[in-house]
Amino acid sequence: MLQKENQYMQDFLERLIYEKRYSPNTVRAYTTDMQSFFEFSIEHDLSWDSIAPYHISEWLESLNKSKLSPKSITRKLSSLRSLFVFLVKSKKINKNPFILFSSPKLKKTIPTTLSQSEIFEIFQKMSIETLLDRRNKAMLLLLYATGIRSEELCSLQFKDVNLSNSMIKVLGKGQKERIIPLIPIAQNAIKLWLEDRKILDKGLSTTLFLSQNGLILTTAMIRKIVHKFSMMIPDTISKNFHPHAFRYTFATHLLENQANLRHIQELLGHASLSVTQRYTNISISNLQKKFEEFHPRAK
Repeated sequence: MLQKENQYMQDFLERLIYEKRYSPNTVRAYTTDMQSFFEFSIEHDLSWDSIAPYHISEWLESLNKSKLSPKSITRKLSSLRSLFVFLVKSKKINKNPFILFSSPKLKKTIPTTLSQSEIFEIFQKMSIETLLDRRNKAMLLLLYATGIRSEELCSLQFKDVNLSNSMIKVLGKGQKERIIPLIPIAQNAIKLWLEDRKILDKGLSTTLFLSQNGLILTTAMIRKIVHKFSMMIPDTISKNFHPHAFRYTFATHLLENQANLRHIQELLGHASLSVTQRYTNISISNLQKKFEEFHPRAK
């Protein structure tokens, strides 16, 4: 059943992997989103070249009933819209009914960030007693010190760390490389970890960080480690603390210390400056200070 549609999905995924060079995490997300609609199509015996707008409305209604968040529904709708654009362009189907549906407006949320004092506190509390303790501290320090994504951290190669020049080379989205300087505290933590890495290294992975079995780490492992250490900070922050919070914090602290937004964009590896602006969460107190400093009637 729906063998043709299953092949459509495989063709689209191959394009994402080999032409677009999307990350494994992004490809997995597309796969999950497409599978949702594929299963709906099987349930309703729908061929994709005969999809009508009301079918999509029913699918979206089923997603709402399953209590998916608006953000998840928006992502699924965007994924299917892209899939059907591909199918029309490659002349596999004649029309794209998904273009008639706009994504729901999402409530803007302030990204979770840490203050400079909170960052100092969490790293002070982290133990370096065991080999894995030292690995975990080096990883979290690198996340904060460089602003790299968790998937970039997992795939960071041992050969791409240049301690003599205090630099790392990161392979980001779209296979784009960028060079990021290393601050001394992160550099020292990596030096300490490199001695331990020799113990875990079984020749199974060339990445900088290894699991206790000598294998490449996964983003799920990183999330688990970050969640563990989020318990060291106030509950109001730890509720939504995740690896990307270090990236938000990295950008925010640079901005608060007068870094140029364009430079932050380069360090984060963003193609667009507008994306970078979403990462810069200036505190209310800092905003008030700037207002009083520059507004002609504030004094």
